[in-house]
Amino acid sequence: MKKLLALFITSIFVVLQLSVAVPASAATTVAITSPTSGEEVTGTSFAVTGTATADRKITVSVNGDEVGTTTSDGSGDWSLEVSGQDAGAKTIEATASVSYAYVANTADATISVINTVTNEKIGSNISSGVNQTSVAIKPDGTQMVTTSGYGLGNTIKVWSLANPEVPVVTHTLTASGGIALGAYYTPDGQYFYAASEEGDFSAGYVRRYLSTDPTTSAAVTGYDQNFPAYVSFKSDSSRAYVGNVASSTMSVVNVSTNTQISTFAGGGGTGGGPLMSDNIHGYALSGGSDSARPYNVDAGTFGSAISVGSGPRVGILNEAQNNYIVSNYSSDTLSVIDTNSNTVVSSPSTGAGSNPFGLAFSNDFSQLYVVESALDRVSVRNPSTYAVASNITVGDAPGVITLGPVESASTTVDFSLTSSSTASGDSLADTGQNTYLYLALAGSLLIAPVVYLRKRYITK
Repeated sequence: MKKLLALFITSIFVVLQLSVAVPASAATTVAITSPTSGEEVTGTSFAVTGTATADRKITVSVNGDEVGTTTSDGSGDWSLEVSGQDAGAKTIEATASVSYAYVANTADATISVINTVTNEKIGSNISSGVNQTSVAIKPDGTQMVTTSGYGLGNTIKVWSLANPEVPVVTHTLTASGGIALGAYYTPDGQYFYAASEEGDFSAGYVRRYLSTDPTTSAAVTGYDQNFPAYVSFKSDSSRAYVGNVASSTMSVVNVSTNTQISTFAGGGGTGGGPLMSDNIHGYALSGGSDSARPYNVDAGTFGSAISVGSGPRVGILNEAQNNYIVSNYSSDTLSVIDTNSNTVVSSPSTGAGSNPFGLAFSNDFSQLYVVESALDRVSVRNPSTYAVASNITVGDAPGVITLGPVESASTTVDFSLTSSSTASGDSLADTGQNTYLYLALAGSLLIAPVVYLRKRYITK
């Protein structure tokens, strides 16, 4: 019965937390070892070499223009060939960067951490509780919140990312049949909201926690909806929008007063969804009707349902926000919705038996991460063609994936580039060109009299 309950919740539980984080790992550093400061280099091409923290992306620019990228190896060494440069003073800047993705593994109650530069899982999984449902990260990267539920040990745990081994605070939900569904940080990081279902789908529960003191919390005043499964925010953190599955509504919450100020209906069993950058429009998913619905928080309305695949789980917006991408758990597909026409323009397959769940873009939107729940892995895909570049094994029955921030460090070196050895004050004598001139002149002086005499006397 509990397994069936878990499957039911999973079929309509939608989580996407675009936030920031840095796991407990070595701080990012970078140095340039060649060219050195003040050095004079000849030619239009040269090698830049250096050291950095291992497994970082290295971006190199010359006089402000990016010239290439590489990766520091396991020992921290890196190099990049630069070509096509003109002579003159040069400033090389090298930036080392890294970000991490966090994956909530439902069945083994762990969090897997992925280095998005190498696309490899790092370290051991973090043991987090029973039936892991979600993971969220404080925007300054210092704190993580996990939720566990499905009727077994319902908890909300707060972790310090400086030492993500043992939670610093654990809140236990005591209501009968309660399910801790998810936690969501406000964009400014001052609060996080926890959403849960209480009493075997008889009530909903949304609570605001102070992130600097997560023992301090209060329920949202006036919240009267059921099955809150997603919380999104206005970019200035002034409003929270709670998608209520059982009520088919969205609640509007004043974050400052922690009060529900209105609700609007028409979501058709919505689990909520991400708000676009205009802070007005967004998309929500309905697992019960296999559809996505546009919404407008200013008008307080939902638009017409857009049919997607079977068992939609998570939806995300691409960088241009002209596509809303949905993972369809039961049909092993993605649905790509054109946000201008609100129509599905493609349905790429994720492979039979993959059961796609969580979705996330890399910070530069060059990679799409798709959680393949049934295969215990995350596939790394081309965000345009959806072709698989690599697969990353994580924990048992992964669901939600949350992408962390870019952690970076930069350094610069000034040097000069000369196009040939004659530049920068070299004299003809320095280059040996005078030698050839002297020989030529000497030869002319010796040969000229002989030629003259031959013409003057011998030819007579």
